[in-house]
Amino acid sequence: MQSELPNYTRCVTAGPKADPMLARAADLLTSEVRTPDRQLGEFTRSRILEIFCAEAIGSYQCEPNAAGSGWLRSLRDPKINIALSHIHAEAGAAWSVEKLARL
Repeated sequence: MQSELPNYTRCVTAGPKADPMLARAADLLTSEVRTPDRQLGEFTRSRILEIFCAEAIGSYQCEPNAAGSGWLRSLRDPKINIALSHIHAEAGAAWSVEKLARL
C-alpha cells in the first residue's frame, strides 16, 4: 500500500512563505526545547509536537503536488469530515455506514 504522505517534506517555518500556524508551532516547540528544566515540559513538548505535525501535514496537503486521493483527500470532503469528527468524539460507539450517513 502506497502512503499518502511523502517520506519527508520540507516545512517553511519562517519568512513570507511560512504558514503562520506552522511557524507559531515551531516557535513554541523551540521555546520549550530551550527550557528543559520545566516541570511539565515533556508533556507540553509532546502536545506542541503533535500540533506541529498536524500543521505540517495540513501545509503539505495544500501543496500543488500533494496526494490527490485516499484518506488525506477525504479530510477535505465536508461529509467525510463530519463522519470522522463523530467517530473521534465517540470512538467506542458501534458505528455503521448507515449511522454515519444519517449524520
